[in-house]
Amino acid sequence: MYTNVITELFRDNPAKFMMSDIKDIVSLSSNKESLRSATPISETYYIEANLDSNGKFKRLKQVLTKFELEDELIIKYSK
Repeated sequence: MYTNVITELFRDNPAKFMMSDIKDIVSLSSNKESLRSATPISETYYIEANLDSNGKFKRLKQVLTKFELEDELIIKYSK
């Protein structure tokens, strides 16, 4: 889910990733060797995917807040 949401946001507005701290939040890179577990989000860009579930949720919340979409995605899970 993390990768899918970030990929869609990147497709909708790649410039926002380049001109803000979102790039650092998701560890965006065009060099997949610079990431431990590079996952493609476009033909030329990758994000770090070697994160635990809490790390993914935390980063996803930060990114959605930057896009002012934090209320658009509701995640329901149980233990």
